[in-house]
Amino acid sequence: MTGTAPHSRQEASCDRWFAIVDPSPAAAGEWFSVARLLREAGLEVTAVFTTHRYHAVELTVGAVGNGFRRILAVGDDRLLHEVVNGAFIQRTVPPAEITLGIIPAGTCGIAGIPKAYPEAVAAIASGYASLYSVATVAYSQSHYDQQRIMVAGARLGLSATLTARMCRLREEGKTTAARRFRTFATTLLTYRAPQVRVYADDALVYRGYLTGATVGIDSREGRLTIALLPGKGARIPLHLACGMLRGTSPRASDVLHRSGRSIRIETSGTFAVAADGVPLGESPVEFRIVPDAVRVAFPAPANDNPSQTNTPRRDTHPAPHPADTNAPQPIG
Repeated sequence: MTGTAPHSRQEASCDRWFAIVDPSPAAAGEWFSVARLLREAGLEVTAVFTTHRYHAVELTVGAVGNGFRRILAVGDDRLLHEVVNGAFIQRTVPPAEITLGIIPAGTCGIAGIPKAYPEAVAAIASGYASLYSVATVAYSQSHYDQQRIMVAGARLGLSATLTARMCRLREEGKTTAARRFRTFATTLLTYRAPQVRVYADDALVYRGYLTGATVGIDSREGRLTIALLPGKGARIPLHLACGMLRGTSPRASDVLHRSGRSIRIETSGTFAVAADGVPLGESPVEFRIVPDAVRVAFPAPANDNPSQTNTPRRDTHPAPHPADTNAPQPIG
């Protein structure tokens, strides 16, 4: 593309995908198969592997600044978390003008994204995209106020504490089954829940001891959902402990469900916060919905009236790709 005018190069980048690939075995080991499927689908892709924490944020900001409007995340929710935050940090275009493609390699908290690679690639190649809501997360970290964007969901309390400790083991390379189980058991036995006040849309909806909670995004309705697990956490019931070990949700009889456009939790003690599988900090914490924030590539539905409540609405008015003649040159 040497010698091409900046305007033409900008448009060319808009039509291509910039793939950010997690170097973990789950993603990197399958990348060549995914790349072959992308080529067979006729998609032009520039791919880069991340090398350090928050690298995906840097790559997203740089790619959008260099003309890319389609970002492909190949990895789990943690990678997607960085990509989406990069989309909001950059100032080249509004985040809603960026389309995200997702090829899950690990956990994927966004309903409707195919788990199998051929179906995920087919969804991206179909050209169908829906506006998807995200949430801001305001929290405390080392006594400083911080804010992130959440795209898949959040865990608080016991589960977030466990997430932070497991992430620390992974960073230290101590991922043996015995070490993970010991960390899991120690966390369950020593965790003590604080007293909390939970507000939905500024209305008090719960007061008391809270072992943990999960916050999700109902993109179709433009609301946040929260599941509360009351209790002091001193003795975790066996079925809850086994469920956490398997990664399953608590029984309906154990939790309280609330919803709102904003969720705020105030505590008398430390209450850990993790979003999209990423440990963030601690309470006080507040979540606020950001409706129709980004475009996400989904499989095209059989009709334009999806029945599931967590299925995003169809974007019937795709935004045009910006044509900024003064934009930086494309990567590569």
